[in-house]
Amino acid sequence: MRQGRYLEVFQAIKDYHEETPNFPIQTLCRILKVSRSGYYKWLKHPEMPSEKVNKELMATIKSFHHRYNGILGYRRMTAFVNRQLGTQYNKKRIRRLMHILGIRSVIRRVRHACTKSGDKYYEETILNRDFT
Repeated sequence: MRQGRYLEVFQAIKDYHEETPNFPIQTLCRILKVSRSGYYKWLKHPEMPSEKVNKELMATIKSFHHRYNGILGYRRMTAFVNRQLGTQYNKKRIRRLMHILGIRSVIRRVRHACTKSGDKYYEETILNRDFT
């Protein structure tokens, strides 16, 4: 959740090293063109409290997204999250987290009201004109 240039690369190195522990990290870092010291600094960095809160918020956002079939945008999502958790999160924060998760609302089509035409809606012709 931390922001930075190489976070995805560091996470990929960590995941790959867990799958194949005999492959050296130094080689992975050289292949992906990141410094080994930067990787270890990222690895040992403690998680910030705001990151923990953001992870919990992301789980809540995912649950609302699935519960309401993806129709909630960031404004309504903010209202629902604040109402459920009893908090006051800013809509910009919710929007940023939704963007990180790749969640977008479904734009619903507007259905216009119309009357169906049928025989009962036609009147008899009074003028008896022939247009053929």
